[in-house]
Amino acid sequence: MAKKKRFSWLEKEHLVSALKQSLTMLNPFVQARNPVMFVTYVSTLLVTFLLIQSYLKSALNAFEVHIAVWLWFTVLFANFAQGIAESRGKAQVASLKKTQTHTHARKVTNGVEEQVLATDLHRDDIIVCEAGDIIPAD
Repeated sequence: MAKKKRFSWLEKEHLVSALKQSLTMLNPFVQARNPVMFVTYVSTLLVTFLLIQSYLKSALNAFEVHIAVWLWFTVLFANFAQGIAESRGKAQVASLKKTQTHTHARKVTNGVEEQVLATDLHRDDIIVCEAGDIIPAD
């Protein structure tokens, strides 16, 4: 029996896709779609600006550095997590589309059962399914 390949979020293409997407999500217009992350993002930018200002005045404070690092970590990690979720969703949709195009149905026409592609089914067609079969159409 062939071993089924399980989907893993640790696959290289999903991680690379999520990383690229997390960086593109740093656009303020993208962040504005999620109010909570937008407020965090704006706060991060403000704290970073204040941190740079303190550095230029030679009055750098370790607390400001820690806050800036944690805020940037929060924004980047949230974007990365969202990117992984979207990458997994896209992969699952592609898998379902592939399954739909390759699924066969047992259509009953005039009492005779025939094998057809699921994409060839129409409304009011009668199909036969048994336990464990993939349902070929909604």
